[in-house]
Amino acid sequence: MNISEYVVIKCPICHTEKEIEIPSKLIDKASHLTSVLISKSIVCDHTFHAFVDKNFAVRGYQKTDFELPSNI
Repeated sequence: MNISEYVVIKCPICHTEKEIEIPSKLIDKASHLTSVLISKSIVCDHTFHAFVDKNFAVRGYQKTDFELPSNI
């Protein structure tokens, strides 16, 4: 069994692509789709969600409208 899989993530704002590693155990726990928060600097300067199915296929993205500062 694989411990993780590599998935190509594409920013829905600037369209930058990057291959990231996603732990298999997170995907295995989900019933169908897993929402993965992609924080700034992982792919680009934007924060967004990627929706990944049980076959590690990206099914869609959601832009983040507002991000609270971490010092609140």
